[in-house]
Amino acid sequence: MFYIFIKSGYTKTATLLSISLLLVSTGAYFLWGAPVEQMTLIKQEQRIHIAKDFLKQFKTPEQVIEKMREHLEKDPNSAKGWYLLGRLYVSTNKLESAVSAFKKASMLEPDNLLYQTQYSQLLTKEKQPNSDITVNVRLSKDFLQRVAPTDTVFIYAKAMHGPKMPLAIVRKQVKDLPMTISLNDSMSMLPNATLSQFDTIQLFARVSFSGNAMSQAGDFIGKTKALNKMQLDSPIDIEINTKVVA
Repeated sequence: MFYIFIKSGYTKTATLLSISLLLVSTGAYFLWGAPVEQMTLIKQEQRIHIAKDFLKQFKTPEQVIEKMREHLEKDPNSAKGWYLLGRLYVSTNKLESAVSAFKKASMLEPDNLLYQTQYSQLLTKEKQPNSDITVNVRLSKDFLQRVAPTDTVFIYAKAMHGPKMPLAIVRKQVKDLPMTISLNDSMSMLPNATLSQFDTIQLFARVSFSGNAMSQAGDFIGKTKALNKMQLDSPIDIEINTKVVA
């Protein structure tokens, strides 16, 4: 099963293991109407093997989701089915659909602590502001011969109207370019000055030859115009293409 998800971009071992175990449970549900851990009549090794064989017919997680949706159209009162569908949605980062599925599972079995917990936790997460900003950084071809692989690169965000201190900052090296990074509230330098607290920000990427976080003459820099929260929903591109002057 692992090769399927590598093709789909799920390359981290922990994610692969989590999804694979989830799909084994889903396969067992399709075959016997219960998650793997609830089946006691068949030896564990046998039931996992059977469930995996069943799932070989699916090429992507989305196909498993579609199969589960078809099943639930025929059996809409299956709390287990809605719960597993919710977990499948979470594994593919479709959180809004996951909330809806967990809600149905918890309504069908209001005394099931697992279903209630999953629903409430995901609902809380959905209501929290998303501060993550995806930034694609590259170095201008004009500067490629003027930097060393170990030169420091700072990628950071600043409020257009607020503190001069960066709201989020990441330190990398020239050898990491081009790269895609994510800026978020956890990278704040001050607890009361985070990305999610400001409506308009500006993004910067700078090669610092001294390694100093403060901009200095001779550094190479790239920056965006002022960006509002709606614009930040899409990845932002920055090219380091200007020399800092005194």
